[in-house]
Amino acid sequence: MNIVSGFSKVGIPAIHEIGQEKCTGCFGCYNVCPAQAVDMLLSEDGFYIPVVDESKCTMCGLCRNNCPVMGITQNDNRDIENVKVYAAWTEDQHIRQNSSSGGVFTEIAKEILNKGGTVFGAAWGKDFRSVEHIPVRDEAELARLRGSKYMQSNVKTVYRDIVDLTRSGKPALFTGVPCQTAALKTFVQADNLITVDLVCHGTPSITVYRKYLDYMAAGRHVEEVNFRDKSNGWTKFSMSIGFSDGSRYTCTYREDPFFIGFLSDLFINTPCYDCPFCSMPRAGDITLADYWGIQRELRDERGVSLCLSNNEKGDMLLQEVTGRGALVIHETGFSGTLRGNPRLVNGKLTSPALREQFFKELHRLSFKDLEEKYIQPVNRFKR
Repeated sequence: MNIVSGFSKVGIPAIHEIGQEKCTGCFGCYNVCPAQAVDMLLSEDGFYIPVVDESKCTMCGLCRNNCPVMGITQNDNRDIENVKVYAAWTEDQHIRQNSSSGGVFTEIAKEILNKGGTVFGAAWGKDFRSVEHIPVRDEAELARLRGSKYMQSNVKTVYRDIVDLTRSGKPALFTGVPCQTAALKTFVQADNLITVDLVCHGTPSITVYRKYLDYMAAGRHVEEVNFRDKSNGWTKFSMSIGFSDGSRYTCTYREDPFFIGFLSDLFINTPCYDCPFCSMPRAGDITLADYWGIQRELRDERGVSLCLSNNEKGDMLLQEVTGRGALVIHETGFSGTLRGNPRLVNGKLTSPALREQFFKELHRLSFKDLEEKYIQPVNRFKR
């Protein structure tokens, strides 16, 4: 086991050097600060940012060592020429239907739980108004981690918890977006830790999402949010919100205003327009995504996962899962994957001309007014 943190580089806090425009809100500095001088707060625009209490800060430099944006993490994963690429899906049709794509994450997670390990992933918080990383040790609880949640998650002290867990010799699985996975790897790289990074389009504003949710709820209590309802098929997924009075809002992603704004890059976080973690080699031992652009003979409206095995650790785990008959897996090679998943290798997005004005009016206008002024239906989101 190689515990990476622990060395010191004296200097100003990481956030003061990189600035908010480059900070991904990964919670690395929050987890490592021994003086508890860092707090994670929501910015006016609705993104997590570290705020340093200078009266507590000792200038120890640990936050710099555990800031993935500052380039500390070493990554020996496979490059494009050598990465192993698969189309995959679970044999369990219930899991597959209730997963965003092919249900591969759940089968990987079950393998770790069967070994007595812990799975860390993103779950909905109270009233579906936030997302937080939680530990799961029981298969019955895995459903909380299943499914896409297009929201910046509150990682809390998960990186520290994983360090403690791996030191105890117990297996652990962490799944998150690439910047979070890279942050974790500045804390620990251990044989008994598996990391799964997700292909990420960018993290939308939590404030925008909450205004949208309140608008859709119209005073009703929200009991379910599903960004990827596959009732009409995997490539025709819908936004679905269930309410306490038994009613439900369902709208295709091509017509739902939150999805239109998100996929039009209108209100994603500033560093997501030039993300250094959308690159090869990938951050995780395994990378998961929807296999958009899958060849016709493997296309299936029940959902197909794109699965990259980035190193031998990923190879071994996938062999174990397929060995017990849980997954159907087809090696496809890397060519063809970029048409549907350009964020595998390219972190560049164009910031819309109206983005700055949108955020200036975010708190003043209702979501309905924001939608009418800034969010227009488009036809380019086709799978």
